[in-house]
Amino acid sequence: MKSLYYKNDLLKETLFKNYQSVILIIFLMVFAGVFQATSVLGIMPIIDILLSQDPNQHSEVTRAITNQFE
Repeated sequence: MKSLYYKNDLLKETLFKNYQSVILIIFLMVFAGVFQATSVLGIMPIIDILLSQDPNQHSEVTRAITNQFE
């Protein structure tokens, strides 16, 4: 039981001492997730064009992006 209290105290102490680092890490993780989701939207039209040559079969995202370049 004593070790359980020690672990809780250690966690609280670590979080309170380094709260700025914890906030920075959470922010960077959210930023990385948004960046990865955006990169998928960038790759999707390339794959869509390579797999289906017919423009009528392209997805909505591919049509929206290709319309920006026309």
